[in-house]
Amino acid sequence: MAAVQRMRVCFMDEAPRIGSGWRIVSVTVGRQWVRIASIAGRAKLTKAQWAMIARKGYELPERKRRRRK
Repeated sequence: MAAVQRMRVCFMDEAPRIGSGWRIVSVTVGRQWVRIASIAGRAKLTKAQWAMIARKGYELPERKRRRRK
């Protein structure tokens, strides 16, 4: 199974179910398709479309867990 990445990406009108503007999404890159999921919805894009979008966005770092005292 492909690894899931969390990214902050700026959408124009490529994924209408997710919406436009800056969104935090979970991305799974497959052989032919890229699957995107967010709180608002899910979408499936081709790898060529995703290559154009991914240039504008950036990957979010892993969250550090705070230790409780």
